[in-house]
Amino acid sequence: MKKIYHLTTCDTNRKILGSIDTDGFEMINIKVNPIDAETLDWLKSKVGSYYQLFNSKAQLYKLVPIEKRPKRDIGYRKFILSDYTYLKRPVIIDQEELFIGSDKSVVQKLMEHIPKK
Repeated sequence: MKKIYHLTTCDTNRKILGSIDTDGFEMINIKVNPIDAETLDWLKSKVGSYYQLFNSKAQLYKLVPIEKRPKRDIGYRKFILSDYTYLKRPVIIDQEELFIGSDKSVVQKLMEHIPKK
């Protein structure tokens, strides 16, 4: 499986995806095609928790009162499935290799794994 879940309107996503060879990847704009429960659960099985897939920097999340924020991991799943902005992005699946988010260390490993053409 070679998929990239991204947001086309995100400058950071565009910059990251512009620095690697995306040929052969299925490009999925999460605003148009939000991640489904089955895929989210599969990703969680690979990374260990829904929290690792959760975008805590989302503007929408900042509006959520503290008492309504998830207290357990399953709560993060509900948030991610409720709105595309809660999924950390990009999510790059290259067979069994996963690269999630835009942290420097993740992007560096990604560029080593999938260099630019």
